[in-house]
Amino acid sequence: MPSSPEPLLKNMSSVVRVACVHSSRVLLESLPHSLQRFGFLNAVSRTTSLSEACEFLEQSACEVLLIEGRLFIESPRQLTAQLPIRLKQTQIALFADRLSDTQLEFAQKNRVIGFCSMEDSLKELAESLPQVATGQCVISPHLLPRFRRDPETRAWVVNSRDQLAQLTDRQLEVLSYLAQGLRVKEIADQLRLSDKAIESHKFRIMSRLNIRDRVQLCRWAIREGLIQA
Repeated sequence: MPSSPEPLLKNMSSVVRVACVHSSRVLLESLPHSLQRFGFLNAVSRTTSLSEACEFLEQSACEVLLIEGRLFIESPRQLTAQLPIRLKQTQIALFADRLSDTQLEFAQKNRVIGFCSMEDSLKELAESLPQVATGQCVISPHLLPRFRRDPETRAWVVNSRDQLAQLTDRQLEVLSYLAQGLRVKEIADQLRLSDKAIESHKFRIMSRLNIRDRVQLCRWAIREGLIQA
């Protein structure tokens, strides 16, 4: 972990509520029960659908949302659009094994602070979730070689220095919509910005990525795993 997990938290003052979202029904049947055996974790929801998880969180409090990495990458905006208030109270952790460096950076820029691995032992996973719940960045030992400490901020960042790292959070947001095929006016409406502001972001995105048109941008986003082909 970014700092290794603390020793097993036997004296937790409160139980950490965890909602699990994963495409594997087998995992969803076994993992929540296994986590609850530690006593300081309570799997309050399990689903294969991010939409269902959002609906649950609209009604119920939850400290950690544990999501399959691919599901998160496919629709991170769904979380921030549907739950702008609730998500301030909920930390996000991913099973991030199959994500590219670009996707890991994208996740970091979209409020993910927990990077778990399917190779983690149950004990490692259980120890990491309470830390995530308190807002600590936690990275699996199996993923740690892909991260480094920023020399100035001391924050954990993805090792790669690829093109995505050049973009601001707002530009990443605009990029996501552009790659999905939305027009400038549609994006402006979604983000409540002016058409001129979106055009400006679009120009800067294209310049920094050295991309000339929307088709090339879509191909780049597919190659980097930001959208599905």
